[in-house]
Amino acid sequence: MTTKSNKNTLLVSTGRKKAYTHGVVNPVVQRASTVVFDSVAELKEAAKAFIDNGGGEGKVEDGVSTGPCDYCKGARSASSSDHPNKAIISVQSDRLTEYGMYIKVQNELLKAYTELRNRLAMDKYRVSFEQLEEDFKNDRTNEELKKKVEFIRTSYPQIISDAEPTS
Repeated sequence: MTTKSNKNTLLVSTGRKKAYTHGVVNPVVQRASTVVFDSVAELKEAAKAFIDNGGGEGKVEDGVSTGPCDYCKGARSASSSDHPNKAIISVQSDRLTEYGMYIKVQNELLKAYTELRNRLAMDKYRVSFEQLEEDFKNDRTNEELKKKVEFIRTSYPQIISDAEPTS
């Protein structure tokens, strides 16, 4: 059976320390590419490049196409994600993955989204997304702030999927 891989999904796989595996990589066979990073910081940069690629059209919502990403600043590669609202990051861990490493991976992915959201908020509103959220948290009745926060969240939706751990 031939399966077409989805270019809108980035698979992140965590595993055991090199000390336990002596540097040997034993990747699980997936319908996606396996990429090995020397540090979690490299993972964050790769996730940002994937999410922000802007290589095609966004998804159709309520019968209306969201169109191309006019705020994306990525490479617009046809082999990467089409649009931030289609960019799915799938995290798969080995059952022996240390919890601390799992948390580090999750934190780097969240940082990637935060940096992209902050950049867009600064470009559009001249204030960070974190500040917009804080201001809205302090004034929930402010419709203008609500619209700004929702726009940024919708522009870079956090789509992280935890896949079933491997054995």
